[in-house]
Amino acid sequence: MPLNYADVPLQYAKHKDLHKEDVEYLKSWMGKQPHLPQISDLEVILLLSSCDCKVEMAKTTIENHFTLRGMIPEIFGPRDPETWRLALDVATVLPLPKLTPEGYQIFYCKINNPDPSKYVFTDAIKYLETIFKLTILQKGTLDGMIGVVDMEGYSLAHLAKVNLMVLKRLIVFVQEALPMKLAAAHFINAGTRLDKIFALMKPIMKKEIIEMIHIHSDYQKTLYKSLPLDCMPKDYGGSLGSVQEMRAATVEMVLNNMDFIADEERKVADESKRPHPVTKFNELFGIEGTFKKLEID
Repeated sequence: MPLNYADVPLQYAKHKDLHKEDVEYLKSWMGKQPHLPQISDLEVILLLSSCDCKVEMAKTTIENHFTLRGMIPEIFGPRDPETWRLALDVATVLPLPKLTPEGYQIFYCKINNPDPSKYVFTDAIKYLETIFKLTILQKGTLDGMIGVVDMEGYSLAHLAKVNLMVLKRLIVFVQEALPMKLAAAHFINAGTRLDKIFALMKPIMKKEIIEMIHIHSDYQKTLYKSLPLDCMPKDYGGSLGSVQEMRAATVEMVLNNMDFIADEERKVADESKRPHPVTKFNELFGIEGTFKKLEID
């Protein structure tokens, strides 16, 4: 089944600060940047709305978005069908159907197969990013997103397989290039497994991102103080359908849109056509793409 793309005129009707002339200007600007891919009006709208409809900020985010996608092939690069099959078997990623009262989209994640030998961190993140993109293209502009990650079944053996260099690059992408505002990230059934890795990550995370992260050892006592119960699956006491039911529909959505996913994988900055050398991310990643240092204000 092809994607049912969000209606573009409706996006203008939803947001008084979103103007067609700004979208046309950004598309024209992108057309003059030989290294950037050409994208649809809807994609421009999503990037612009994530920047509070501020055009100059959107130009920076667009540049960052496609540059970083090209500099993190471990996540954004192509996957073969077998790799996709394994990723779909191992992980569960769901865009939950009910928005929060603030208008936030919840993305739920959980290990589906607890066998660490089957887990590939970069493939799991790729799966999450794909679901994220498929969701926002269908729902259009949203006020923000919330991540809910159930750590049950996730062990120290899984954490040992996390590539810290790639994780650092991913943090930069989330902070500098995400086409939607991050409102919060909740880790439930976490125990103490995440303490060490968050200790490593905090020095490179912006203060506002750190404040959005919440780790729950007993989520039933703490999660629903900030997240409505009726926005969660019935597996967690919520009013939505079961995780298994929604998972089947989400997997089907991915499998039905593999051609779209392949097209998305080609939407990266072409560094051979860039008129001026990139410097900001060379300092972060190193000229050859290896992570050398990270200094974020």
